[in-house]
Amino acid sequence: VVTDAEARARMTATKLPWKVRDRRTGIVMLLCPPGEFMMGSPTSEEGRTETLGSLREAQHSFTITKAFYLSETEVTQEVWQTVIGANPSNFKGANNPVEQVSWNDCQSFCQSSGLRLASESEWEYACRAGTTGAYAGDLASMAWFYDNSGGSTQLVKQRKPNAWGLYDMHGNVWEWCED
Repeated sequence: VVTDAEARARMTATKLPWKVRDRRTGIVMLLCPPGEFMMGSPTSEEGRTETLGSLREAQHSFTITKAFYLSETEVTQEVWQTVIGANPSNFKGANNPVEQVSWNDCQSFCQSSGLRLASESEWEYACRAGTTGAYAGDLASMAWFYDNSGGSTQLVKQRKPNAWGLYDMHGNVWEWCED
């Protein structure tokens, strides 16, 4: 699944399993190896967000020093229902991502499941998966967005994954980070 040879070598070097399934939730987690990447975006990038402040969005080198695991997909409504006991989503579907959840709701989910949210730097590193452009590949083939989604969420794993096998890192729903 991992198409990035350099990432495969770093994953192998960790001696950790590349894919694990969380026993409590059934969530499949993929290994993200340590490494360095350019976080943020250049000022010339189309659609760059200035509302967060130019320092926060400024492109800079960042190093992930320890391997971590990230869910292969967004948390589905079925998993959320199992852990929390309710489904707040507007667009219902067991294998659709859960939506209409706050950061505090996600903290409750993490506390109940024994998992954690990725940091912003971990999430961006995993999303980029060794790429350097605005997106981790062809956006239309990798992401659900307004123009191709019919204005609602879609089943997870229906678009192409990034080079590390992670699905829906662009589009479908906004994703919360720990920080």
